[in-house]
Amino acid sequence: MGPKMNRRGFTLIELMITVAILGILAAIAVPSYLRYQIRARQTEALLITGMARSQEMAFWARHDCFASTEQMPLGVPSTQRRQWTRNPPANPFIPCGVAITMEGFELIPAYLQVYHSYQCTARVAGGGQVSDFTCSAVGDLDGDGQPSEWLFCTDHALTGSGLVSPLTGTPCTITFELIRVSAALY
Repeated sequence: MGPKMNRRGFTLIELMITVAILGILAAIAVPSYLRYQIRARQTEALLITGMARSQEMAFWARHDCFASTEQMPLGVPSTQRRQWTRNPPANPFIPCGVAITMEGFELIPAYLQVYHSYQCTARVAGGGQVSDFTCSAVGDLDGDGQPSEWLFCTDHALTGSGLVSPLTGTPCTITFELIRVSAALY
């Protein structure tokens, strides 16, 4: 017989230190991952609101006015994606001052499921006044019941403020810039 091998396992202290290190790493990694997830979902609001801004400008070029849209999707914002309902426009020649669907506005997200509600509202020019619009994205990504809002508004009439948010009634005080206007912390 050959020499005996000295087999030794882990001590209880070594195992406890390993578990403590893993616990510390998890305590650091999980909140960071959740913040990363929320920031990624915020990107949806920035992209779709930016697309709405571009579509407003294109609508202006075609019709000489800005458009108001219906809210899409309907309902209270939550932490879950909601279905974007496809509503094709009945009339491709939409007059100014009439609320249109998002599809009439040629705004359709790629996957038809979104975390935010979107809506634009417009002030129709009259009597030589300039038209303005506001587009809003409202979501509750952290599930705390306090929705956060992204808002873009114009101030072509140079009044010092834009239209209020169509979804929350929040006044838009910083014009021509996409801003976060709520106190929710996500």
